[in-house]
Order: sequence, then C-alpha cells, then structure tokens
Amino acid sequence: MKFIKSKKFIRNFLKVFSLSSSIIITSITADKAKALDVYECPESGSTNATETYIIELDSSSSSWGSCQTTPEKFELTLYEMGLCTSYPITGADGSKVWDKSTCVTTMIDSSGVTVDLAPGNSSSKIATLPSADSRPPAGTYTNAYILLSNVFGLRGSYTFSNGTRYYSTPGIDQNDNTPYGEPVAGNAASQDHTDIVNEVGEDPYPMEMSPVAFPASQGGGKVSALLFKDCDHIANQCVGTSPKAASKAEAKRIFAVFETNAGVPVVISNDTTGLEVELSVKNAGYTMGVSAGSGVTYFGSAPFLPKFTTF
Repeated sequence: MKFIKSKKFIRNFLKVFSLSSSIIITSITADKAKALDVYECPESGSTNATETYIIELDSSSSSWGSCQTTPEKFELTLYEMGLCTSYPITGADGSKVWDKSTCVTTMIDSSGVTVDLAPGNSSSKIATLPSADSRPPAGTYTNAYILLSNVFGLRGSYTFSNGTRYYSTPGIDQNDNTPYGEPVAGNAASQDHTDIVNEVGEDPYPMEMSPVAFPASQGGGKVSALLFKDCDHIANQCVGTSPKAASKAEAKRIFAVFETNAGVPVVISNDTTGLEVELSVKNAGYTMGVSAGSGVTYFGSAPFLPKFTTF
C-alpha cells in the first residue's frame, strides 16, 4: 500500500491536536497529488457523521471520501529519532539517500521500541524511551527524523449518526495481498489488524516521497519519507544507496523527515536539559474510507507529526 494514497486509503501525517498520547523522551541532559488533503472525521455518532458529509469533505469525488478518526490501537516500533540542522535527504529523484551529516541522534535502540499511541480510556499516555548518551550541541534544528518499522498494529471503529457502527477486522487486499482493516457493520468488539506501508511516493519513484506540505488546517509544515530494507542503523548502514528498498517486498523501514514543529525550529542552548516529543493520534492517526451507499469500506493507518518541546 502507498504511504500517501492507494485505493483503500490516503495515508497522511497528522497534526498533534492535543496531548492525547505522547512519548516523553528524556534524551538530552547537561551531563551526558493532492496527497495531503487531510480531513478530520466528524465525531463518531454525531449529527455530521454521515456518508454524504464525509464524501463532501473532498469535493473531487461524489461517491468516495476519506477522513481521520481516533484509533483504539495504534502500535508502532521506533528504532531511531533525531534532530538535524538542515534537510537530511540528498540526491536526485530516484537516488535520494539519508544524509546524517547535520543530524544528531536523540533516541536509538537496536531492536526497536514498540509503543501503542492510542489513548484508550484515558486522555493521555506517556512512554519513556532510551536516552541519548549526550546532549545535542547547542543550535537551531530545522528538521526531525524518525526511523520506524513499516508495520503498524491497529484497531478501531466508527458510528454513523443513524446508529450504524462499523468495527475493524483483519482483511487482505486481493489486488496486492497486503493487510488492511476490513470494516464490518455491527456491535461486536473491534479486532486488531495490521497495516504495512510498502510505497510512499507516486510512480516512477514509489520508494521516495519528496517534501509535501501539510494542509493549513493541520498546522502547516512539510514531511517527506524514504523506504529502506532491513538495514542496520546501529552500524550506520541505513545511509547511502544500498539500503534503499527497490520494491514493495524489500520495504521494511520508513525514514520519515519532518519540519520541526510545523516549520518552527527547535532551538537548543547550553541551558537546555531535556527534550520532549509528543506523538498524538487524537482525532487522527486512523484513516477510514467511505463509499456512497456502502458505508465504511476500509480502515488504515495515518502516520504522525511529532511536536518537540525543550526544557
């Protein structure tokens, strides 16, 4: 499935709407194309929660639309995070690579750290990740990166205003044999399903997504991505051309790059003692497609925009 859009859903990075879920990274101490037309779904069960309303969010089609809602589960595995003083992707189209020359790592783990961002019954969730060995040098950091698995564990449901509820079940796309959330109408409990990101851009370079602007309604900023094989990031083997995935089958990790805080640089001074990043899936993070007369036709992932705060 494509990271930006496919027949089942448009994959989009999300705005941190609120502190619905966050990862607190104590990572620094003094001692040591229409791809991003993102729409927020009406509140589940509300008056506007109808096929017509959701389809009309996107005026390009009279029979199909998509929007983002809060998932009941949003599990992902993080391998590395960092800040950069300049854009960390270089190279021509088709040959773009991860350039770490202006970056500093703020979190790294050899086997990955798996977290569930969905808030569940609470308004927030906090997880502590491994700290970096030293504080990043004082400077102005314009970009952030996250290296993560391309496999997401999800679960969710949605109720229309007429009371019809759709819940997720594990489904397989018969066209490309990839998993997705197959909606079923009823009141049964939602079931876990998997989502695999094996394309991020449009042809002829599906393994690359050049910088794309977030909609103003989502706060602005830009995001880009590359897909890698199962490269060894600890040994610095995820840079250069060799770790780039050349096909859907080879794609194992996503290298996502964000403008920090929607274009507002993160400034670290000699007095900075900590860095916090929030990853939220409140009213976003879970994409659903709606077809006229058919209700909800798929559930899928919608990745995230980190919000950084120094202290």
